Amino acid sequence: MNKNNIIVGIIALLIGITGTNIYRSSSEPEQMTMKSSQANTHMMPDGSMMGAKGMDSMMDDMTTNMKGKSGKELEKAFLSDMIPHHQGAVDMAKLLLQDKSIRPELVKFANAIISAQESEIGQMKEWLKKY
Repeated sequence: MNKNNIIVGIIALLIGITGTNIYRSSSEPEQMTMKSSQANTHMMPDGSMMGAKGMDSMMDDMTTNMKGKSGKELEKAFLSDMIPHHQGAVDMAKLLLQDKSIRPELVKFANAIISAQESEIGQMKEWLKKY
């Protein structure tokens, strides 16, 4: 894996944090919009706003699900949480493309996220089948 793929993966992972629990509750995210007064918050697909505390809460949910587990149960919990986490990054990237981003570097970045994350989702689903 080259350096760019690693960087894209790390950034996509961070982006995906915001989408993990969202994807679990909604298979079709609605279009997101944001006013300038809401710049330090994140628009959720249901129209509600989530600030940094909401993102921290989602991360806590993911790590709590793994606590106290080991071996196969830990691995299954990890994969089960990472799939919607990655899907959240894919969904966000698709929204950027759908809304016609005007910055070519963001279009390239979104496409890289979609490609990398969809591949990783497929791999994780295959690994889960082995349990």
